[in-house]
Amino acid sequence: MSPSLTTLKLNTAAPPRLRKPWEVIDQEILEHLTMEMVFGDLHKLRRDGKHYQACCPIHRGKEADAFSLDPERLEWICFLGCGGGGPVQFLQKTQRLTWMEAAQALAVMAGVDPAKLHVWGQHWTDQDFERHEQLERRSSLLRIFMAFSRTLLMSAAGRSLRGYLDQHFGLGETVLPELELGLYTTSADVFHYLKRTGQDLQELRGRGLFEPRWTGRVVAPWMDASGRIVNLWSWECGQLSRDPGDPIGEPLFDRDPLGAQQTPFFLHQALKAEKHDLILLDEPLYALLARGIGLQDPFPIATWGRLTNEQVDLLAQTLRRDGSLTLLSSYHPESYGTKSDATFQNLKLLEEADFPVYVVDSKRLAQDEKRHASPETFLKKQGGSDFRLLLKQAEVMIAPQRSVAKESSLLPGLSRIFGSKAAGEEAGAADFGQSRASQVPLIGLLLGAAEEIGQRIARGFLKALPADHQLAAGSSTPVLPAADAPAQLPAAPPDPPPPVFSVDRLEQASWVTSTAKPSGWKELDELGVRFRPGELVMLGGAPRHGRTTFQVGLLVYWLY
Repeated sequence: MSPSLTTLKLNTAAPPRLRKPWEVIDQEILEHLTMEMVFGDLHKLRRDGKHYQACCPIHRGKEADAFSLDPERLEWICFLGCGGGGPVQFLQKTQRLTWMEAAQALAVMAGVDPAKLHVWGQHWTDQDFERHEQLERRSSLLRIFMAFSRTLLMSAAGRSLRGYLDQHFGLGETVLPELELGLYTTSADVFHYLKRTGQDLQELRGRGLFEPRWTGRVVAPWMDASGRIVNLWSWECGQLSRDPGDPIGEPLFDRDPLGAQQTPFFLHQALKAEKHDLILLDEPLYALLARGIGLQDPFPIATWGRLTNEQVDLLAQTLRRDGSLTLLSSYHPESYGTKSDATFQNLKLLEEADFPVYVVDSKRLAQDEKRHASPETFLKKQGGSDFRLLLKQAEVMIAPQRSVAKESSLLPGLSRIFGSKAAGEEAGAADFGQSRASQVPLIGLLLGAAEEIGQRIARGFLKALPADHQLAAGSSTPVLPAADAPAQLPAAPPDPPPPVFSVDRLEQASWVTSTAKPSGWKELDELGVRFRPGELVMLGGAPRHGRTTFQVGLLVYWLY
């Protein structure tokens, strides 16, 4: 047995990652719910742009604009102090239910078996539920803050800022409302507004929302993959002089235990628009500018300079099978061609990606090769059409077997950064090795061999059938046993051959063959699950949840 196949057989039995309470709600139940199911009894309901306004059903006030509802995410806010959250928190507040009781009630509304919650719920701890509550409280608070800051941006107080964004970046009056941007005027304005909404001011001080350094800045929400606000991002307008290595903006939560940055900026918008060809940029501002010029393919997303392992895992789930990722980092002359290059760092994390990864040579952002340059400066000088042309010149760096490289030749800059290491060259980014376009991940090799494996399994199945059911090699007609007719009677005419495929015959043959085989997966084998040659088995599961991996692992286990 080869070592690689042995490793595969042992590793494929690893247990799945335990999903947390909010993940089950987001992935299993939320998509089946509607606004009418959860919020059908609201009074004085009226549309207000993307949201609905109504009287709050919690404190039962008569103010028709105290309660705000997002019809897509089913997230709600009471501006008079009742808090906010998602469907679970709404039922907890209005019906005084526990978290699990509210989640089960939502499952029934959505037509989902509540038992799905029990499978995971028996492993959840009090800390899991507390973390979920913290996420919902933070999202609710930041939505209240963003509602206020968006109002300021679109008011008379934000007129000069809107003109600046239009003049320098092309973010005009028709684009801004779609980008979920806001204006932070002063910390005093924010303090008094949030105080009027009944928020806990001590908690807000701890959140950092009253920071004087944010005065006059553009702010934007940073959302997780489900659209829940988990962070804020700010950018100082007119920030013309800065160290080239410094980010243009800054997040409210940098290193945060709630995972505020584990989702790339704008990824939730890409998922909402069903976009799977993405371009990864350094900072949120660059993604906003790319959206401002109408860039949709590839769809812009952003990080803070480099990917994290958590973001790579999420991108793998998003792009597997039918997506691609294009990298475009700012040009830093001092780090270009070294291991500090952001593109090199990101490629190292993406080495085993099972989706195509393309790279744009960052030096092409700068007319003067000795100067720092970014997508921001390129768009200001060259415009959107040249930016789109630049993206088309990307070169494939990681190419699984199914991918097709973009029509371009390897750029000179990439040859130096990611090319093979020359003799005696000082260790640097060239350590990354040659272009990975010629390398195929292990899963590609396994899938390429699947047909051969299937043929070998079929031959083994045929050999296991009873003699009177075996098929002649290369023929679909069964080989019948010789007739044993009495000598005194003429031989009877042969029976007509049975059909090529018969469910009854398949079932009969399955149960008289050799002993059933285990799967090699400890969890299944302990439950007594066995497979018999010729038995028809239905393997169910959501897309991208490992059905193909299970099948290939099963076949390899039986062969070896």
